[in-house]
Amino acid sequence: MIILAKYVLLTVLLCSCSSGQRSTKDEQADIHYAKGSSELLNAEYTNALISLKRANELRKKDTKILNNLGMAYYFKNDLNTAKKHLQEALDADPENMDAKSNLAALYMQEDNLPLAEKMYAEITKVLTYQNQFRILYNLGIIQLRKNNDEKAIEYFEESLKADSNYCSANYQLGLIYKKRKNLELALENFKTATKGNCYQYPAPHYAQALTFLDDGQYQMANEKFQHIIKFFPNSEFAKAAKKNLNSSAMEIIRDNEGQLNSLELPPSALKQNLKYKKNTVNNTNSYSTPTF
Repeated sequence: MIILAKYVLLTVLLCSCSSGQRSTKDEQADIHYAKGSSELLNAEYTNALISLKRANELRKKDTKILNNLGMAYYFKNDLNTAKKHLQEALDADPENMDAKSNLAALYMQEDNLPLAEKMYAEITKVLTYQNQFRILYNLGIIQLRKNNDEKAIEYFEESLKADSNYCSANYQLGLIYKKRKNLELALENFKTATKGNCYQYPAPHYAQALTFLDDGQYQMANEKFQHIIKFFPNSEFAKAAKKNLNSSAMEIIRDNEGQLNSLELPPSALKQNLKYKKNTVNNTNSYSTPTF
């Protein structure tokens, strides 16, 4: 489950050692940077901060080091210092879209929606940026917070065009259609949001169950509640599912329904499935971001 102040979709930039002669100082910077980036991914935030500070001391104005150092401060709850280093990462390389995305996410977390939206919109113009699906998703969340559901739908659909497996977008679409009483489309999107790697998140399963209840499909709702209790026994959704099963068929217990609107799939704070690439590792109200 993800709540807006901890939701962050992480992308960690790992070092790429260039060929040719390198100074011992540069080599040490690479070692500390790689170590700190690995520690970030493993949620060892204190160790990551120590390693990345050392890397920054050894090689100043390195955009990748500064980006990851900013994220280390973010996870240590020092947002001002995090923003400072992320801005330095952008100053060092204005083309570092990961740093720009992370900085926009922090502004979003602070409720500075105009600045966050402006930065995300600038990133969408960089056609070579590989994480556009996340940027489009975050723009959709901003539109939701501005009560512009129609524009949010457009962004979520664009996010899915960029990556059809990004289940967070399906989940948000399901919530919108459920609110609009379009239960068929709501169920369709909630079901998609439980496929593949997204199956491990209980929120869309619970949303399906509530939608079945709204549609009068009580047997299907009960089966889904039982499923949640069996496969997600320690979640808040399991507790709510038990309450529903203990109620009469016509009585809908909506514990946690309010939470659905603040959840992101996959949970930002949980560092969704990390995908390692040659130079980067892809790894928050319900928006997706930090990229380190």
